[in-house]
Amino acid sequence: MPCRRVHALARSQHRERKEGRLPLESNPPTPFPNNSPHRENLRTPNFPHERRWLSSAVSSLRSCHSQNSGVRKWENSHRRASLGIRMFANFVPLPCSPPTGFGLFLAHFGRHLPGVTLQDQMTELARQAKQAGRQLARLTAAEQNAALTAMADALAKSGPELQVANAKDLKVGRSLGLSGAMLDRLALTDARIAAMAQGLREVAALPDPVGRILDERTRPNGLRLRKVSTPIGVVVIIYESRPNVTADAASLCFKTGNATILRGGKEALNSNLLIARLMIDAGRRALGDRFPAPAIQVVPTTDRAAIPALLSLTQYVDLCMPRGGEGRIRAVTECSKVPVIKHDAGICHAYVHAQADLAMAEQIVLNAKCQRPSACNALEPLLVDAVVAPKFLPKMAAALSAKKTEVRACARSLPLMPGAK
Repeated sequence: MPCRRVHALARSQHRERKEGRLPLESNPPTPFPNNSPHRENLRTPNFPHERRWLSSAVSSLRSCHSQNSGVRKWENSHRRASLGIRMFANFVPLPCSPPTGFGLFLAHFGRHLPGVTLQDQMTELARQAKQAGRQLARLTAAEQNAALTAMADALAKSGPELQVANAKDLKVGRSLGLSGAMLDRLALTDARIAAMAQGLREVAALPDPVGRILDERTRPNGLRLRKVSTPIGVVVIIYESRPNVTADAASLCFKTGNATILRGGKEALNSNLLIARLMIDAGRRALGDRFPAPAIQVVPTTDRAAIPALLSLTQYVDLCMPRGGEGRIRAVTECSKVPVIKHDAGICHAYVHAQADLAMAEQIVLNAKCQRPSACNALEPLLVDAVVAPKFLPKMAAALSAKKTEVRACARSLPLMPGAK
């Protein structure tokens, strides 16, 4: 078996080094590059040959794959190979403490080990997420809510730590030439961290969506049909700058019994990884071994090839939900082999009906446009019924002008909105 072969290889190398027949490396390879944001989490190993053991193990396992023919043989070899790699987990410094997920272990180390491809790394992430989804199904609603509440408390208490990680991302964003609006979306202020934690508490307070009877009927022949809400499985969510999406998406998927793999923008990697780690650690403290850590995973590489690699795994991934600009949505849709739920051009309208409460409509428009203009769901076109336009538009124009908002009106609206262009 491949794992026996690799185990024997490692023991043989260890014995040769102890006897002086195989020299130790003076400058052993480093699993992380010097500029990696995860390098600070790496413990320095006591023996230089620890890394070579794993490198030899993976190379040997890959050679075992190539010697098998047929899909079934390759799958069986891959299962044994995964077991063999796990045997060597104790020989190398892990960037995250078990059981955070062996998928993250491979993603961290795989790019620097011979024979481990990006496809292998994404496959391991997705496989672990699939297993975690089955464990999520065994959690009660009370356990889910306890974990979400613990996650919210952890985020609220970790404001300074989050802002240190976010400062690194802001520095990266400036070096990439991001606009002021994009940098604003990237920033984590005290208020946004508090809102992120409050969002998790609100998700915990929602009724359990799983197991609800959505429809029920009986056919003329007596056959009873019932539509019941169930988890989807493994959901991949792709998004851009805003780190708070990490907490929002992970909490919603967790509440609905779905494992999630999150792929944020490269400029937010430090913030996203820390948010996920805080949530995972809090879930462990709340539920112990019943909490499936791989249910929340962040893709820890900025390599764009990770997206098509991940979205080709139809045996593990059940759904993809991309967020962002039209070009990103199109690129994801074209490369994905799994179902995709997408939005279109992302134009956010508001419509004021003739029978609407005009005072409420004014406050809704102000909030939607002025509360955070840089957000992707900020209001853009405002449509008003012609019946109420003469009464509503002058007040709306004055309220928007007070918020220093420029208004560009159509020919019919222009006379009703002083200061509009």
